[in-house]
Amino acid sequence: QGISWLQDANLFMTLCDNEVDIANPVNPILVSYNAMSPVRSTATVCDEHGRVYWADAEKFIAALNANNYLGKNTWRQPAVLQPDATCETVYAVANLPSYPEQRGGFNCRAVGSELGHLFNVSPPNGLGNPNNAGTGSTGGTVGTGCYPNCWDNPGPFINTEWYWHWLGAEYAPDTAYAWRFNRNGLQDTIDQASGYGHVWPVRTGGIRTSETIPSLGAWGSGILVLLLLALTWRRGLFAGR
Repeated sequence: QGISWLQDANLFMTLCDNEVDIANPVNPILVSYNAMSPVRSTATVCDEHGRVYWADAEKFIAALNANNYLGKNTWRQPAVLQPDATCETVYAVANLPSYPEQRGGFNCRAVGSELGHLFNVSPPNGLGNPNNAGTGSTGGTVGTGCYPNCWDNPGPFINTEWYWHWLGAEYAPDTAYAWRFNRNGLQDTIDQASGYGHVWPVRTGGIRTSETIPSLGAWGSGILVLLLLALTWRRGLFAGR
């Protein structure tokens, strides 16, 4: 898809773990985040294993960009299609009117739903994880027994097992809600004011640095880059400095 994912799916918590005093962080990214008057301060987020509200997830992304993280200032949350016609087991969100748009499902694998595509599509284009449900023509699996955590194949990524991740779009018919992707493979929406999850930064394009790790088996503080070139997928890990 021509996008770059951080290897760490819970970078916020990793930054927390490196702080001596989470109430008074010294990491410039966390300092920038606190300066944006988030609903949940760094100390609260650290106590909650890196979970934030959707608006605070946007502020964390802004903090990465303000500090030119890994030499880039174009980080964002993963994109999502609404509706994503590839999803199975579609259902409506509780307490919402019956909007015509699709609001959730398993086995979402459209290219435009970046995290669902990464999670569901078979290698080498994705990680090929099982779904907790799905019986439709797009190939969902049944009875995998992976609930509540279906990241059976995290690939080179770390910290994928934590709760769920925000996606980079509010729910169009009711912007009090925003999209998320659950560790059980479900793509759906949740109230921004009550739901809090993790933020997994991604950016369009590749990361180029002076030091390249050529093998997917050798990891450092790098970035996994999934590039679609001439209709051929190639994956590379680059060490950020």
